[in-house]
Amino acid sequence: MKEKKHILIVNSNEQESERLKNLIDGIGYKVVVCTNSEEAVIHYSSQFFDVVVSDFDISGKAGTQLLKKLKEINEYTVLIFLANEDNLKNMRCAVKEGATDLILRPFDDNEFLKSIEDVIEKRKKSEGRKKYHQELERYIDETTETLKLQKEALEREQERSRGIIREAHFGIVFLDGESEEVYMLNKRGKKLFRLKEEYENTYLSKNFKEIFPEKVVERIDDVVRQVRSEKGVIDIGDFVEENGILNFVGYPVMIGDMVSSIVIITDDVTEKKIMERQLLQSSRLAGIGELAAGVAHEINNPVAFVMSNTRMLEKYFSRIRKLLKKYERIENDVSLLEDAEKRNKMIDEIIKLKEDLHIEKALKNIDEIVNENIDGLERVKKIVFDLKNFSHTDKEVMEEADVNKIMEDTLNLVWNELKYKAEVVRDLNDIPKIQCFPQQISQVFANILVNGVHAIEGKGTITINTYSQKGLVKIKISDTGCGMNKDTMVKIFNPFFTTKEADKGTGLGLSIAFKIIEKHNGSISVESDPGKGTTFIVALPVIQEKKPSLKTIESSLDGITF
Repeated sequence: MKEKKHILIVNSNEQESERLKNLIDGIGYKVVVCTNSEEAVIHYSSQFFDVVVSDFDISGKAGTQLLKKLKEINEYTVLIFLANEDNLKNMRCAVKEGATDLILRPFDDNEFLKSIEDVIEKRKKSEGRKKYHQELERYIDETTETLKLQKEALEREQERSRGIIREAHFGIVFLDGESEEVYMLNKRGKKLFRLKEEYENTYLSKNFKEIFPEKVVERIDDVVRQVRSEKGVIDIGDFVEENGILNFVGYPVMIGDMVSSIVIITDDVTEKKIMERQLLQSSRLAGIGELAAGVAHEINNPVAFVMSNTRMLEKYFSRIRKLLKKYERIENDVSLLEDAEKRNKMIDEIIKLKEDLHIEKALKNIDEIVNENIDGLERVKKIVFDLKNFSHTDKEVMEEADVNKIMEDTLNLVWNELKYKAEVVRDLNDIPKIQCFPQQISQVFANILVNGVHAIEGKGTITINTYSQKGLVKIKISDTGCGMNKDTMVKIFNPFFTTKEADKGTGLGLSIAFKIIEKHNGSISVESDPGKGTTFIVALPVIQEKKPSLKTIESSLDGITF
């Protein structure tokens, strides 16, 4: 059944009006007949009509006057004029004013009905394209706003990190790697390094030997010397000072083979438990910060090709606009209705223009480009959704979760870390859901995967296998990295133990992972040989007989001992 359309007929000739009404009634459309322009404007103002069919010379007045009034009510008015041949000159004006079509008397019934159907179909397509572009623009605007909010969130997190350094409960001093001048010293550092009073507000850009007391200078000098020599993390141990026992650790900031800066951290070990709590509470934020650059890169790639595709769309639309201008010239040239030779010449020009502009290829490529843009924006949406889930705080009690889904979401988050160095082989089997804190388990997977790819030199493979066994879900993560000897394996779950370079790890990842799995009443083990890679096996119970709360897990992390 055809969709009910509404047609307004404006004609003072009752016989012709009756003929048109009967024709339109015959195809199932609703018809309203008016005998003059004033009546037509009243009807058009009170309800929507898909098409207006009007005598060009209505009640002795030019149809263009009616057209202008209808356009004022609805700029998208679709109007077909019926005219005699002696009105051709005036009809040119009507076309310029926006008439959709014109039919010369005498006309064939089928010709008239086809014109009605054609303009309705044209309007339908036009509205469909308009709606599609509006939806696309809305989606792009929403995605752009989301990216803007994410950028602002990352900037806030940066500022928060600087604030954490300034307010940290341990002393931090940043030295220039060449001149040994101080370019940052936090509040706690002023006290623990015992900054001389006369340099309280003028210590920046001063050599550390000038602003600190002799005993502190000796310790810092020892750290600086060893950091430059070893180009690695140096812990020179604990020293008894006037104000307590201090520990000094030096970290190099490398640019190539050069030590660009040296970060020295000291703490009063009598407050060691307080310091441990601060570091462990901030480790999750540090993990998110480490992912941030990769996430930004993953977002930038699809956004970049969407922008590139959009520029290409502009070029294609420019070609189409040229063709449309040619068509407009034809629409405005009423003489083509009488001059067949001129009409054929114009058709040949259009065909040649279409070939020169490669319109068929452009139309095909537009569909492909739009699909690519949609795929790219869906990728951005997925990354933002996974990052939001990863950073979201778990519920107070355990929930039922799919380990395979947690693994896939985690892979999506750390993909930028993995894709350049490792092929990921998935062997994810059908396994039962388990009771857990999903974000905590995701953190465990992320730590193991990132450690695995960092152990790979050149290009390697990471294999992930999940299976169930005797009431447990087991996750096996293997890499083809450098492997470990037995002495290293017994230390990997100790806090702050790391085999990575100074700027690639804190040594907290696996110790936290161990505690998380332990408090889930599960186990984590490792198998490795030097040069043969490493395999971590995580086992988690499907059903928790005694369910720990989130607070229990968090408090247990505070109790990690050294």
